[in-house]
Amino acid sequence: LLLTNEAEIRKYVENGKAEIHWEGNKISHFALVSRLLEREGFKNFVLDSLKRITEQFDHEKIEQLVLNVDKALLDLRNRNFLPQERKELIVKLLSLRLKKLGEIYSQYK
Repeated sequence: LLLTNEAEIRKYVENGKAEIHWEGNKISHFALVSRLLEREGFKNFVLDSLKRITEQFDHEKIEQLVLNVDKALLDLRNRNFLPQERKELIVKLLSLRLKKLGEIYSQYK
């Protein structure tokens, strides 16, 4: 199970590919952000975005949002809901991605 394997989760986050190609190749989301930061025309825009993301990220709010995203469905006894393990995985993945973006921001600011 991915949720309990920290190494696999980190590998999954690090290796996630963007749908945007760079010089004909798919690259990771973080490589894309880093390459944009190396381009003068994009650097300030990306830095401003990363600053907002890192300053406004609130793990508890994200967690509550994800854990309760289907509360209305559960209240109606609708069977189309996300399993708890899936929600926990989503929270973990979001947290790791946002942490990595914060690290990239710290390198370039």
